[in-house]
Amino acid sequence: MNDQGKTHTELLEEISALKERIRTLEQSESDHRRVRNPQWINESQFRRIFDQAPIGAAMVSLDYRFLAVNKELCRITGYLEKELTSWNFYDITYPDDFDNYVVHAQQLKADEIDHYESEMRYVRPDGSVVWILLNIRLIREEDGRAIHFLPMMIDITERKQAEKVLKKSEERYRSLVESISDVIYEFDSQGIVTYVSPVIRDIMGYDPSDIIGRNILEFVHKVDLSHIAERYSELRKGIEFPSEYRFISKSGDIRWVRTKTRPIMEGDMFSGARGTLIDITDRKQVEESLRESEERLEFVLKGSQLGFWDWNLETNEVKRNDRWAEMLGYKLHDIEFTVKQWVDFIHPDDQAAATRSIQEHIEGRTAMHKLEYRMRTKDGQYRWILDQAKVVKYDLEGRPIRMSGTHTDITESKQAEESRAPFNPG
Repeated sequence: MNDQGKTHTELLEEISALKERIRTLEQSESDHRRVRNPQWINESQFRRIFDQAPIGAAMVSLDYRFLAVNKELCRITGYLEKELTSWNFYDITYPDDFDNYVVHAQQLKADEIDHYESEMRYVRPDGSVVWILLNIRLIREEDGRAIHFLPMMIDITERKQAEKVLKKSEERYRSLVESISDVIYEFDSQGIVTYVSPVIRDIMGYDPSDIIGRNILEFVHKVDLSHIAERYSELRKGIEFPSEYRFISKSGDIRWVRTKTRPIMEGDMFSGARGTLIDITDRKQVEESLRESEERLEFVLKGSQLGFWDWNLETNEVKRNDRWAEMLGYKLHDIEFTVKQWVDFIHPDDQAAATRSIQEHIEGRTAMHKLEYRMRTKDGQYRWILDQAKVVKYDLEGRPIRMSGTHTDITESKQAEESRAPFNPG
């Protein structure tokens, strides 16, 4: 019988039926124990059971010749009954499997085992291979003398093909998982790690066996435990989440990681989770260095009373500090983070020069942008500003993508210059 679509339970039930059929045949054989030749198959009741069995069945002599075969065995193997009954068992058995069959047949003869069950292969007339699940017993006289073998078979070719496809798929998946730089992990509903990819060894120094079987929280830095515990509660509700936290490596070093974990739900029940982990320690260190640099810059700017601006040329967004806004009588939250508003603040007579100076620097024609111009304050007055800036970041193709600068209020010095200028009546 072909096993397509059969579940494991159904196959077990089929095997159970096979064993029951064997017992029936053994009982029938006991009733005919005095018969010593193939004429016993003329008994109508036994012949009907034998021929109509939904599984392959045969009678095989002690020297492995087919004495009788049923229709299902002919269908499985692709041979005619008259062909099979003129051959030995090994004539249709896949060469690599016959020796194993003989070993167990000898054990049956020696009464060391009462039956033998195995997966093996037959070769069909066209050369193709059919997989069978074989269950074989030795029929004996009441006095213990062996009469013949009683093998029964189920066609499991499609199941074996499906297993082969599944194995290849698993091998491809495993190869993929083990080749990517991200750590792949999986844990059960209690947080016990059931799988972690080998790349964890390169990142954290652990062998997968060091982690599998332990709770994932054992590797989380204590400072981040409460945060991760909260996210874990969300995970149990079926909510996927990314998270960044500190992971304790095998050497005891602290590494920053980013994880993205997806729950595994069975209906409404949380059964575990799987996800990816990447090492972001370098990024965190850069961010920390940048934060410290910005703090130092802010300290310097506050001490020097300089306004600061930072322009992202890709998004056209401009960030400014409090002093930049205060020079014009505004609070920072009153200021829009755009280039247009900066142009709007500039005195109409100075706008063209200011725009041109910045553009020339962006195009690489000047070492820096440096210009004095007037900017309108909140009360409508104008103050003189010294604007100095440079491109501070370029993309991989050399295009400027970030420009930073400072504003210095030079109104008083401009007024002093004007007061010292000699009077010229024209």
